[in-house]
Amino acid sequence: MHFKPTRLRSQLILAFTLQTGLIFFLAGFYIEWQLQRVIEKELGAKLTTAAKLAALSAAKIPFLALTPSDSTSRTAQYLRREMQNFVQTAELSRLVIATPERKILYDSRHQIELGQEYIRLRVDALEFARALRGEPAASP
Repeated sequence: MHFKPTRLRSQLILAFTLQTGLIFFLAGFYIEWQLQRVIEKELGAKLTTAAKLAALSAAKIPFLALTPSDSTSRTAQYLRREMQNFVQTAELSRLVIATPERKILYDSRHQIELGQEYIRLRVDALEFARALRGEPAASP
């Protein structure tokens, strides 16, 4: 059996190129996966910190005294302004403050009225329950 030198050389180059390409592909995939994991961890830490700060700020403001009929009162408007300043300072896209019964006390986007149930908290029930127990953590 006789192999032409150019054919063997071409096969070796092709095998080397395929192996190198596969190694680079797998390395890129692994690096992207690790970067995504780190970014999500940092984002979770930032959001957890923002939630703690929001809770501390909200604790100083008497939100629990508000009722649905107070939504247009001067007190409610003042409280909204105070929290809006916090939202802008913390560079949050949205801040929602709710009671343990999932009733809205504050929504920075004004999409949900005071006293209405925030349905999204049913979906995030585990995270919401942990936050109520004082164990804030980022979603997995």
